[in-house]
Amino acid sequence: MAEENDGEPADDLALMKRAYTNKKTGQIDDGLVREVVTLVQTQVQDEVSQLQTEDDDSTASTNLSRFRINEIVE
Repeated sequence: MAEENDGEPADDLALMKRAYTNKKTGQIDDGLVREVVTLVQTQVQDEVSQLQTEDDDSTASTNLSRFRINEIVE
């Protein structure tokens, strides 16, 4: 996955999604994993939104660091 991510290691959320996504349907079949992925995605979006509102510049980063996403997953 690092090659697909411009040489950067993928975060744990991306790894979870890739590992648990049914390749035929494109959906996560395991309900618990699906809930965890949804919860983490919501928390990541909330933190990104908070960072954008705290930063008065229009150059606010829309990406959290891989380290922070991994913390949320844990």
